[in-house]
Amino acid sequence: MMSKIDIIAAILFLVIGIWQIFVTIVYFRNLKKHANKDTSPFAPVAMWSSLVVGVTLTVLGLSAFL
Repeated sequence: MMSKIDIIAAILFLVIGIWQIFVTIVYFRNLKKHANKDTSPFAPVAMWSSLVVGVTLTVLGLSAFL
């Protein structure tokens, strides 16, 4: 049986993970539309790490309920 704190932590992981994935997608679309030569060369690394963090948090949140 999960305690209330475990449930709250799992829900927070899910919400933050899904939000992170959403923000990554929005940033990718914005970068695709408005990127030019002044765009940071580290933008793809930032997007990739952001996606990894989002997926990791989402998986952690889901695994707490299984």
